[in-house]
Amino acid sequence: MIKQRGIYVLAILIGFLLAVLFLGTSVLLDFIGRPPHAVGDVISFGGHNWRVLDVQDDRALLLSEQILEQRAFDDASSLERITWETSSLRYYLNNEFINNTFTNEERVRIAETRLFNNPNSWFESDYGGVTYDMIFLLSINEVIQYFGDSGMFASRESNIPGVMGRRIFSDRYNNARVATWEGDQPFIWLLRSPGQASGGQRSYVTHVNEAGHIVVEGVPLIVSNGGIRPAFWLYF
Repeated sequence: MIKQRGIYVLAILIGFLLAVLFLGTSVLLDFIGRPPHAVGDVISFGGHNWRVLDVQDDRALLLSEQILEQRAFDDASSLERITWETSSLRYYLNNEFINNTFTNEERVRIAETRLFNNPNSWFESDYGGVTYDMIFLLSINEVIQYFGDSGMFASRESNIPGVMGRRIFSDRYNNARVATWEGDQPFIWLLRSPGQASGGQRSYVTHVNEAGHIVVEGVPLIVSNGGIRPAFWLYF
């Protein structure tokens, strides 16, 4: 009996090794628990395509492959003191957007994320404290982390004056940051980090422009046509 079991186990091992030999090493990696997604993959979820920016333990950070909507960062009628924490866009993404975009089964796979909202070091503009969100925009620090760091943000090196004197930097990662709206039309996309402070008010928000340049000064919060690329952490 013991001898028969040994022969059975040996047969299974030989079969597995032959499968690896003919089908590739991915079979072995799947067998030992390789994460189902890798950085750079594009996956479909909730009717949209999402790019995997990071993989940590049992979850992956996803960013919409293209711009999904155009909205203002906030619907305030004046340039009042607005942060990501208090913005109407944050409320919209974590209520109407998440409920209308994902099914109940999909929503339970989206992790609540603790976000550290760092100040804009170029303008010494604070942006409130930590928030907990299901859906969010990337910060300028996260864009640099996941799309490539040329060192220009840290060194405060602006090499393009831009429209209205906005401080912009262009580097070798421009193409990777370009996003399109409704097909192949490049368009700006908003970040949650603050831009310059105007008259003591936090009235600007940073963004990536049509050419993939990072506009550190930003645009007014109430600009109505900012491109939105939602992000979230998804459980496998």
